[in-house]
Amino acid sequence: MTNSGDKIGFREILAESFGGAVYRFLKWLSDNLVKVILILAVIVLSLVFLGQMVKPFFFIAVFLFLSSISLIYNRWVKASIGIEFITLSTVMTARVYGGIVGAIVGLVGLASAEVIGTGFNAKTVISLFGIFIIGLITPFFNGMSVTVAGIILAIIYDAIIIPLYLLAGSRPISSAVFVVSHLIFNTWLFFYIAPFLEHVMV
Repeated sequence: MTNSGDKIGFREILAESFGGAVYRFLKWLSDNLVKVILILAVIVLSLVFLGQMVKPFFFIAVFLFLSSISLIYNRWVKASIGIEFITLSTVMTARVYGGIVGAIVGLVGLASAEVIGTGFNAKTVISLFGIFIIGLITPFFNGMSVTVAGIILAIIYDAIIIPLYLLAGSRPISSAVFVVSHLIFNTWLFFYIAPFLEHVMV
């Protein structure tokens, strides 16, 4: 009987202690409600601001990584194939974050891809020039859907570099293979991937 009474007494004390703590917390919350709301508002706004700051750096880092590895197959495949993520990365960053940012992402991404792939050559300079121009002019196409703008910009990129490639000594058949594969792959990217990317990047 004594042990049972001790247990009941302990439970009552615990209940009273817990109830008292809850009461004191609620009373404090009531007395400081305005301060609590202001503190929570500052925390929420800080998180939103921090998120807006972090998001561009995150996507830029992702695009640079994808760009840098997108030509690694050139170590084994010697044909000029236009399968890469550099055009998409340049257009998306320029469209959302500005032409200068897109141009820089394009330059760094393409330069990294060339280093990882086959190394620099005479045509690398032509490609760097072309992708830099694409980054700069992308914002002028922001009135169009990302799909239409992306495909047009991919065509413009090819129109810039292919004549210069031919002047630099590229074979017409190699240039044709590049253009066809580049436009097919980027059309697919801008149809199915770019709209989702634009939604999450903005």
